[in-house]
Amino acid sequence: MAISQKHIADALNLSVITVSRALRNYPHLAPETRARVLQKASELGYHKMSAVQPAQSTSSRPKRAGILFYEAPGQPQRPLGSRVREMIFYALQREARRLHVEVLVETVVADETPMLVRNRSIDVAFLFGRYTSESVKLLGGLPSLAVSSFVPCPGLPRVVADNVGGMRCSTEHLIELGHRRILFLGLEASHTDIFRERKHGYLIAMHERGLEPMLRTYSGWPGPSFAIPPEDLRGCTGIVCASDALAYYVLGCLGKMKLRVPEDRALVAFDHLQDDYPHSPCKITSYGPDWDVMGRVAADLMFAQPSEIARGDIVVTVPGALHVHGSSVPTADVAAG
Repeated sequence: MAISQKHIADALNLSVITVSRALRNYPHLAPETRARVLQKASELGYHKMSAVQPAQSTSSRPKRAGILFYEAPGQPQRPLGSRVREMIFYALQREARRLHVEVLVETVVADETPMLVRNRSIDVAFLFGRYTSESVKLLGGLPSLAVSSFVPCPGLPRVVADNVGGMRCSTEHLIELGHRRILFLGLEASHTDIFRERKHGYLIAMHERGLEPMLRTYSGWPGPSFAIPPEDLRGCTGIVCASDALAYYVLGCLGKMKLRVPEDRALVAFDHLQDDYPHSPCKITSYGPDWDVMGRVAADLMFAQPSEIARGDIVVTVPGALHVHGSSVPTADVAAG
């Protein structure tokens, strides 16, 4: 009978992940645990040890970090296709360079084990995009951190924007301007909880002021096949959008309806990516997380004590600020419509 890592784990009352780490000479594992695993593997006749030993010991090479961009199956792999990703990525990379950490990048789909993990090329991983709980299991216990976009995974720490607080801030801005009929336009996305959190921020602001929420949520992403019925944009004086991309799409919809921003509708959003829309007739008021800080914090956390970070459900929330532009005005200047 072939001896597997599970046999070794059962014999020592350890997890398979711990055994795998010991056989790969993985860093941040207690030396006595590694010695026990190697001894038991030898006793049981485990013959895959040479295949799983790293090409270089971790003491003879610089620390390496993997940045894993998870994409949906069948979708074009564009790891830096988002400006948010781009800003976080470059901030993280700059911090890695300062700390003398090598950075390796791979695009991967959710049901695959990344090549960097299979080859034991990295010591820690930063997860971006459409990963799943199964994706995390395929990392085999590698210290990992989700950045920005996330789905809840037990034991996976994350560094995220203040999605609840930021959207609450955007909504309160309209309330302070006198708006009471405020519509929230959200997005449904199975690969991340950020839009659910942003909806909660809107609801908190509305309930605290005793205002009736007006919710509309759409699947997909603003683009050629995306559509908002014109009737959804009626009956309000202000609109809160879950993202800048959605807000600038709505701006075009309102124009087709002969409704002006801000004269007929005040408009606020989340992300503060106005440079992505240089030809827009109006800059939209938007809450902007500090994406640069997010990248630096993610790097500092994982490069300092990765084994400690990986032990708990740690959530680090990065603050931001509301950037007020010409799309939001007091309700006295807004027609009821």
